[in-house]
Amino acid sequence: MIIVQALYGLKSSGAAWRQTLAESLSDMGFKQSRGDPDVHFRMANSNGKEHYEYILVYVDDLLVLSYLCEPIMDQIGKLYRLKDGSVGSPDLYLGASITKNNDGERDMWSMSSDRYINEAIKNVETYFRI
Repeated sequence: MIIVQALYGLKSSGAAWRQTLAESLSDMGFKQSRGDPDVHFRMANSNGKEHYEYILVYVDDLLVLSYLCEPIMDQIGKLYRLKDGSVGSPDLYLGASITKNNDGERDMWSMSSDRYINEAIKNVETYFRI
């Protein structure tokens, strides 16, 4: 998402944004996880198969997981201005590589920290000229 105007000096700015986004997602039928309030989920039905849809939030970065992500992103796009080219299959989220696999019956997603760790090592080697 693109933040048009931010009030960076206020202690409550981040909390106000988080609450506003949470209310928008709640209006879309998503519930906050009790274990992590930045994980939102709802039950959905695609092609007769029930499944959960998830939205993971980190400040202004969203990761939407569903059989049909486009309708969810379209709804969010009607409420908030999204970055150009930000809608599509993810390959990276918060430094973790994301891959989509299929076992023949269902799609599965996995996250790996390999990419993040390799970049961190490269940064340390550059900094210390190893």
